[in-house]
Amino acid sequence: MNDSKLAGWKNLIDDLRKHAKAAREQARNLREMAKGALSDDPLGPFPGLAEKLDKHADGIDEWANEQDALANDLDGILRRVRRSA
Repeated sequence: MNDSKLAGWKNLIDDLRKHAKAAREQARNLREMAKGALSDDPLGPFPGLAEKLDKHADGIDEWANEQDALANDLDGILRRVRRSA
C-alpha cells in the first residue's frame, strides 16, 4: 500500500475518533438539558422530555462507541499493513 493510501486510511481513523468525541460531547450536553428539564424551572418540570433526551444521549454514546471500535479495528489493520511492508 502506498504512502498516500496509508495517509488516507489514517485520516479516516482520525475522523472517526473526532466524530466520536464530538458525539460524546453532544450526549453530555443532552444529559445536561435533561437535568434542566427536571429542575424547578418556572415553566415546570418536563419528565417526559428528560427521558427522551437521556434516551437519545444513550443512543449517541452507543454510536460513538461503535465509531471508536471501528477506528481501533482499522488502526490495528493499518499497523499490520505497515509492519508487513
